[in-house]
Amino acid sequence: MLDRVYKCADAIVSPMGGTTEQNWRAMLNGRCAIEQHEGLQGFPDSFWGAIIPEHTMQGAEKWEHFTKFEQIMVMAAEEALSHTCIPSSSNEVIFIIASTKGNIDLIDPEVSHSHPEDRVFLWKSAQKITEYFNNPNRPFVISQACISGVSALLVGMDLLKQSYYKNAVVLGADIFSRFTFSGFSSLCALAPQRCKPFDSDRQGLNLGEASACVILSAIPPKKEEHSIFFKYGVSTNDAFHLSAPSRSGEGLFRAIMECLDNFGKLPDFVNAHGTGTIYNDQMEAVALVRSGLSHLPVTACKGYFGHTLGAAGLIDVIISAKCMEHGMLYPVMGFEKLGVNEQIFVQTKWEERELRSSLKMVSGFGGNNAVLLIEI
Repeated sequence: MLDRVYKCADAIVSPMGGTTEQNWRAMLNGRCAIEQHEGLQGFPDSFWGAIIPEHTMQGAEKWEHFTKFEQIMVMAAEEALSHTCIPSSSNEVIFIIASTKGNIDLIDPEVSHSHPEDRVFLWKSAQKITEYFNNPNRPFVISQACISGVSALLVGMDLLKQSYYKNAVVLGADIFSRFTFSGFSSLCALAPQRCKPFDSDRQGLNLGEASACVILSAIPPKKEEHSIFFKYGVSTNDAFHLSAPSRSGEGLFRAIMECLDNFGKLPDFVNAHGTGTIYNDQMEAVALVRSGLSHLPVTACKGYFGHTLGAAGLIDVIISAKCMEHGMLYPVMGFEKLGVNEQIFVQTKWEERELRSSLKMVSGFGGNNAVLLIEI
């Protein structure tokens, strides 16, 4: 069995751009996709979120039969595939779709008439996407709350390591909808301003919509010494609560320790989930202290993109890879003063560093946790 899987291409589609490079440059320039919106989709109140403009999807006939959720995934896949020689129609390529809610907006009576009833099911969206790319394989669908994107990468890694396929197109996406807005609002988890991960004044998260694609390969690139690869990852479930992981970070701690035991050394930095909620940030800080990682630089992307649900883990992995490729750590947008009980080292500025490895950690509803080690 293979001991590692390589990242051969990626893409991010967000309000800040349609490519990874555009989004990375936007971060370098201090841009933030989170804005205040008034009356969007019939909401009477204003809210803060990161929404992809509708005009981004218009003007192309090929989008006619796709929902916005499906469009942004196809856009990300096309962009990533354009940087490879991988034939998407090959039976040696598997598509893995990650999402928290998919086309959940189609349950809304105001929009349900726009597409057939079965399009609300994730398997149907996955089928439409693989048909678009003429892929003969039945796609995998991963819907595991906030950890869906990282879980999809772990599934792709396992399939390639065991030689079921040579390449995996891992896609993650979610869009803004009344359903998700109402759900997080009922949990009092939405911030009345831009989110502030790990900050003493944090008041919650901002929802965002985006898609991301990571193409995995079992075949080493020609310049293997400069490539990003994934060697080990772990998913756990602490079964603490329907809407939260353990307050003591138990499941996350166990996943981190298993990864570190396999890795044999400490990573150079940590990419946290960093939602900006009181509960999540404190729990992650506890897990970092328990696992002996509190002294490492901690980064998080939510202050730039918002919480993009199914796309979040993939975006974090892609940006972590960019950090290692460029030897640059980015600041946690919105962070000013530490607001968790444990002492952790939150990155506050752009900084040049030699970076050879990172640890991505994520937690979500149902007590789900996932950790992935990324190396260069």
